[in-house]
Order: sequence, then structure tokens, then C-alpha cells
Amino acid sequence: RSIEMRLANTAVCARPELDLTPVDANERRTLFYDLLVAAMTCDATRVATVSLYHSGGGGPQLPFVGVLEDIHELSHQIVGEAPGGPSHIAFDTYHQWFAGKLRYLVEKLQAVTVPEGHTLFDETVLLQGSEIAWNHDHPNMPYMIVAGAQTPLRTGRFVEVTPGTPHNHLLVSLAHAFDVPIDAFGDPAIRP
Repeated sequence: RSIEMRLANTAVCARPELDLTPVDANERRTLFYDLLVAAMTCDATRVATVSLYHSGGGGPQLPFVGVLEDIHELSHQIVGEAPGGPSHIAFDTYHQWFAGKLRYLVEKLQAVTVPEGHTLFDETVLLQGSEIAWNHDHPNMPYMIVAGAQTPLRTGRFVEVTPGTPHNHLLVSLAHAFDVPIDAFGDPAIRP
């Protein structure tokens, strides 16, 4: 809580003096987002990426929400398990925690008023996703885009694409929305 209180007043664009020693994955993600909002508030950056862990095994466990397996193991355990089983519940809890952290980030961005009179969130686009869905496979990968009113994106929609469409197309579309003239994204050796 003391770290959170020290970060709460970073909108003044001064270098905060902080003890950046988070105690768990929950506080670590909160701290990442607080630093991201501080950097954007001060216009130190306009683009940021936050990755808590990869899902290739080994973490994170989320004991503070009752999840004692990492997301990689859970993605295997749900295969063949009936919906509502313990692994499905933990898998869902894991993703709900990530969604809750995204909500936290949105609220932090909404709390910052920029000189133009709107909020920092109003001019921000957030993309949240994962590199796996279940069992080393990636059908129906869910990606969430959260965008403010001052962005070129039309919000409030659920978009379903043709099965097999690589997410690289989504990344190219986002670049085009901000007038970045690219035709492809990713390693040419492996992209479709």
C-alpha cells in the first residue's frame, strides 16, 4: 500500500522516489501500470508494452486469488475436463485477474486530465492478449482492444474473424489506424 500511495501523485512529472520492490505478481502488475501511466502523463513515451510473464511455464501463480498453478499448466489441465471443473475455474480466475488489472489501468488513465481537457485514456488504445489459448494451441484467441473516444477506433463491438486468420493482421490494422504505413508485421519466415 505504501508503494501505491507514493505512486498516486506521479502526475506532476517529477521523478518519483520509490521503493520498487513488489511483494507478488499482483503488486508487480499494479506497479508496472502505475509507472506506465506516470510515463505517459509526463509524455516520456507514447507507446508501452507490459508483459508480466510468458505463458511457457513457470509462472505466475496467483495465490492471492486462489490460483496455485501457472497459466501454462492450467492450459493443459482444462483439456478434456468438463466445464466448471477445478482447472476451468482456476483458468477463468486467472483471466479474470488479468482483466481486473486492465480495468485498473483504464481507471488510472481516466484519472489523468491532459491539457486538451480530456483524459489520458481518451487518447489511448490498449491491446490485451495472450500467446496461448489452451494446450499449446491457439484457436479462437481472444484479444481485447480498449480505446478512448479521441482515438480513430470504433468501440463497443465484438469482432469475429475467419478461423485461421493470424493476429498479425490485427496488429497491421492497428498500425493503419494511426497512419503507420506497413503491409505486414512479424518475422517474414513464420508469418502467413
